[in-house]
Amino acid sequence: MIFSDIVSYKVLALELSEDVSDFRGWSERVRPRYGYLPTVSELGSPCPTHRDVYLTRVEGLKAEGAVLENGRLIHEAFLTPFRLAMKGILDVRKYANVKHALMRRMSREVRQIASKIYDHASAMALQWLVLGKPLPIAVEPNVRASLIGLSDTVRPDLVVGIVPYEFASNRRQNKELAVVAYAMALEATALTPVNYGVFVYPHHNGLRYRVIPASEELRRRVLDVRDKIARVVYYEEDPGPANRARCPRTCPFLGVCHDRV
Repeated sequence: MIFSDIVSYKVLALELSEDVSDFRGWSERVRPRYGYLPTVSELGSPCPTHRDVYLTRVEGLKAEGAVLENGRLIHEAFLTPFRLAMKGILDVRKYANVKHALMRRMSREVRQIASKIYDHASAMALQWLVLGKPLPIAVEPNVRASLIGLSDTVRPDLVVGIVPYEFASNRRQNKELAVVAYAMALEATALTPVNYGVFVYPHHNGLRYRVIPASEELRRRVLDVRDKIARVVYYEEDPGPANRARCPRTCPFLGVCHDRV
């Protein structure tokens, strides 16, 4: 069973509501309110006060560190097999050679996780090709998002049909808002309802898929967080650091907001 079939069964079980018409991507109610258009990554930032956005956009600081680089490499391990599948490549040796080159760029710790993710993604992509099914997949497509008050274009990891898929290196990352934001951006572009998106994350030796309903509540949260971030940047108002106990230990600005101990 291929992963789109698995997700389809979950969606049927959820009986998602169509009653979110006031907050569809094409609605006037979702238009931007400020002169700054946040990115989806800023929307999903774990910083409680959004000070990380202030520090990067207003103060000009750069977010760097091993955690960010490791996350990027794990992310690449998930997407690379789909890029190969989009080219119609069925030769498993090609997938193995590309994997070898990718793994060489990683530390041993990251390689253990990324290797499993790559293998699982490769199995899904190859299964799709072997079954002779069309590939209604776009890998990191550019989707216009300015109509919903986000950056000019956003890039969901995958779009299967009209459904956005977003990958994260662990299930603790908050991807609900990102997935719903992508759904709204696709609606604004395609003028077609998108009632859900999918959050993909590693689990034991494979991947798990969590269906995120694009409900009215989550759409409102997307707009609320979008406006909070836009105000911070547009008016250049430092929101201040959050209580240290609420700050993620992996935040690249932890030493800026709080003295390291």
